[in-house]
Order: sequence, then structure tokens, then C-alpha cells
Amino acid sequence: MFDDDTGIIGRRIREIRSDRQMTLRQVAELAGFSPSYVSRLETGRRAVDKRKVLEPLAYALRVSPVDLTRDERDHGAGMGERRAHTALVPLEAALEIDLGDDPDVPARPWPEIAADIDRLQHLQHGLSDYNGQLELLPTLIPELHAALQQQPRYRNNILLALLHTYSSTMWSSKRLGAAGMPGFASRHAERMAAEAGDHARVAALADQVPVEIIPSPSRRAEFRMDTGRVLLDSKRTRDKGLRFLTLAHQEAPQRVANDAFTREAIANRLRAERREAGSRELRYLAHAVGLGPSGRR
Repeated sequence: MFDDDTGIIGRRIREIRSDRQMTLRQVAELAGFSPSYVSRLETGRRAVDKRKVLEPLAYALRVSPVDLTRDERDHGAGMGERRAHTALVPLEAALEIDLGDDPDVPARPWPEIAADIDRLQHLQHGLSDYNGQLELLPTLIPELHAALQQQPRYRNNILLALLHTYSSTMWSSKRLGAAGMPGFASRHAERMAAEAGDHARVAALADQVPVEIIPSPSRRAEFRMDTGRVLLDSKRTRDKGLRFLTLAHQEAPQRVANDAFTREAIANRLRAERREAGSRELRYLAHAVGLGPSGRR
């Protein structure tokens, strides 16, 4: 709980939003709230008295929660948290790089990059050092994408290294309350695992993602759609993929029904199952998104 009886946090939100030249709608969408709700927070008509409200707003404004509360009683911890949250800004830019993109940066020889991956894993699993991980990740992710283009002989090694970087991003950003970023990082990790042919790893990653902290129902559904499509493609993970797609449809039915890639994945599976033992759950989901028995609209 936070004491915002005087509206200090609301004023800080408005000041920082103005400094960043962001609209109410932009901040609201990033935080997963309505513009009217953010407006009430800024004007003090609603108090920011819960962490689940404060942290998404801090992430949307790209600041530390400490910068909104100005609580000087824990100055030492606040300084470390500020450094970590500052590092989230370039990390967010690194997450915009997609598989196949060339970030146009030089890549060191693979053994040197691999040494940094080992260091990253030690920081994550051995030391639980979030600041250390966040210092490495914003430059390591673009370099690995560049290495994919420049050093194709190490493609599978690089894909697995990217998987490790996105896993580190997922847990570090979750620890810092960066709403939305863990799910985004997880989708990247799953894509790398799928490209490397490791569907079991995709399934394991899907179970680790804290979906509940993704603030927007539409974004939660998008994460489940992306994951479900990958899992639906493998016999070993097909049931879990169907479960993810069903959950996505329950949360955002129109979003799922109008996603061409998801409809195609369901239709392909439906056509294949006409030759096998059909799944009642699959037929129900196909009907729910507007597909007929043949997999056509």
C-alpha cells in the first residue's frame, strides 16, 4: 500500500507524462488502464495506493516506481532500482528486433559471444543479479541477431543463445514489475525454441510466463495465441496448444476470431484431424472462430 492522500503521485504522473510528450491515451494503453482512470489518478480524484496500479504506470512512463513515490526512506534500494529501470528503456528497444532483422551492428566471433552467454546465465541462475543481466542484455540481443546474419554456421547455437537472453529478460522484467515485457520476451523465447525445433522447450517456457501480470486482456490473448499456434504444430504439445488457444478465445473472442494466422492454424489442424481421431475441443474452437467442418469460413 502507498500513502497518496495528498495526490503527490498523481501530480508526478502528469509531470512526467508531459515531459515525455505522451497523451493520456498512450499512457493508459501501455499501462492497461482506461484514459479516464489515468485522468482521475492525475487529478487526485483516485489515489494511487496499490502496487498493481503504480508499477504499470511506472513502466508506461519508463521510470522507476521510486521516481513516482519519491520515498527517500529507502534511498539505497531506490538507487539500485532506478538503475535497473533505466536499463529497461534500451532493453525495450532491443525487443523490437524480430527474427530475420539485421540490426546493422558488428558481431564478435561466436566464442566471445558464447562467453557472455555463459556469464549471463551465471548472473541469472547463480547470482540472481538483475542489474548485471540488464547491463548485458540491451547490447547482447542486437549482437546475436546480427550474428545470425553474419555467422550462419552457428545458427542453432545463436538461436539457443537468444532463447537464454529472452528468458533472462522475462524474469528480470517480471522482478521489476515491467508490465507487458515478460510476455513479450517470452514470445521471442518461444519463437527461438520453435526455430531450433524444440517444441518441448516452448511448452516449458509457456508454463513459466506470469500471464496474469500482462495488464491488457487483448495482450494476454495475443500471447496465448502466439504460444498456442506453435504448440499446436507438434503432436507432443498439441493438447497444450489447443488449451492456450481456447483460453485466448475465452478472454478476447473477437481478437482470436479475426486473427488470420490463428484461424489458419486451427483450420490446418482440423483438416488433419478429419483423417485421424477428431477432437471435440478442436471442433468446438473451430466453430467458435467461424470455421466450418472442412476448415473453411
